[in-house]
Amino acid sequence: MNRLRVAYQQELSAFGEEAANQLWGGDVDLIPFRDFADIAASVATGAADRGVLPIEHTIVGSVQPSHDAIDGTAEIFAVTETVVPSQLCLLGPANAPLSAVGDVFCHPVAQGQCTKFFRTHPRITVHSVLDTGASVLDVENLADPQFAVVASRVALLTHQLTVVAPDIQDRPDAQTRFVGISVERQSLPDGTASTYAGSKRGRRASRGATGSLLSSIMTAAMPKSRPSSKKCGPPRETFAGLAPSRGGMPGAAAQSAGAPNPSTPSANEAPTTRQRRASASPSPRAR
Repeated sequence: MNRLRVAYQQELSAFGEEAANQLWGGDVDLIPFRDFADIAASVATGAADRGVLPIEHTIVGSVQPSHDAIDGTAEIFAVTETVVPSQLCLLGPANAPLSAVGDVFCHPVAQGQCTKFFRTHPRITVHSVLDTGASVLDVENLADPQFAVVASRVALLTHQLTVVAPDIQDRPDAQTRFVGISVERQSLPDGTASTYAGSKRGRRASRGATGSLLSSIMTAAMPKSRPSSKKCGPPRETFAGLAPSRGGMPGAAAQSAGAPNPSTPSANEAPTTRQRRASASPSPRAR
């Protein structure tokens, strides 16, 4: 019997491999991708039999690129889901003390989950990276206690690193909700939390026990819901700093890379009322 081929995001801090193992067991062939859109496309084209996509996180809210990938791929359906604990650690060379760490490599999404830790350690310089796996390898090869990386404990299975600081995410109960996708429409078991499976453009309105449990954990951290997309359930919030799946950087990193300031209107954007008043009012010197 052929083994199930499962596409997942290869980031070591994204927990996609663990989600795939929870959904389909360990006897699967895992196919790593970096982009959410590529995971959806691999399932749609038959390069993979199933895929896993993170759609919601306790701290950062809705993972909008995953919603966009599902919404933009007409051939796929959400067929199952699971919730994975999201514990992040600061990893460094063996016997490296936290006091020696000065530079940390961190994926922007992971950084958004660890804001309290970095606020309490202002001497640490955080370097935004889009490939956690490569950064783990860099820290291992450098073997310098000055350098560390934010990743999950999964990295310890294949790299000679140690935990410098455990569980640095803002909430100890942080979790990520994943969906399994397929080209074969399937009925979800009763009691699942999915609100978007079973139709390419429709949504299931019911939430079951799993959804209620996750909602009770997330409610305290989630602001008001955003409008729901067509196939993905109603996302509670989009993390404003989430990096686009094709190489963008969030927040301040995007600004330093030359991205447009969201407070500055583009050439095609109408100015706000305040901006119109400011431009219409002469300065004191002009008067």
